[in-house]
Amino acid sequence: MELYVNTADIELRHAAFEQQKITEKRLKDTFARQEAPLDSNSVVDRRAANLASQLGSTNKTGQSVSKQRKTSPITTHVLDTCNGRPASGVSIDLDYCPSSSPHTWIPIGRGKTNSDGRVADLLPSDASPQPGWYCLTFHVGEYVEQCRIENPTFFRDASFYPFVKIHFSIRQDQVNQHFHVPLTWNPFGYSTYRGS
Repeated sequence: MELYVNTADIELRHAAFEQQKITEKRLKDTFARQEAPLDSNSVVDRRAANLASQLGSTNKTGQSVSKQRKTSPITTHVLDTCNGRPASGVSIDLDYCPSSSPHTWIPIGRGKTNSDGRVADLLPSDASPQPGWYCLTFHVGEYVEQCRIENPTFFRDASFYPFVKIHFSIRQDQVNQHFHVPLTWNPFGYSTYRGS
């Protein structure tokens, strides 16, 4: 019986990517919490200091930690042009496809728009995008259903677009940049652009 849709190699890459994210977060959290100075005679502390120096800058105790961005390197927001307001509560998925495997989409992030219509944590703030293709999927059909409950006369019909997919690419020379990909949307049309 086949349990996976992908090949074993692709599943292994998925698992390795997820493990890498967990390990990086734990290391950075550990170094950020470090209050006592490291003991240069301790093998464990020397190894920790070595890892910390490879991660980047310093925290309040002078210990080296990674530089922290305040938001994900990929952000978005949704404006509901039908209501003239930010669209809060829209579920968004972020998928990645390496250029070396053009038909392999890997889910790497998920979020929901806040009251300002923004999602700032699709990826951890310290993540660096890899070169390849990305896809943001906006589940606007769910949002319309919520609007229909709040205002049944304004949204009489379901959205013509149950979801919106925006594909974009990131090149090797862009991996340290921030990507803001907003969506202006109404039940019968949408547009997007690269924001700042």
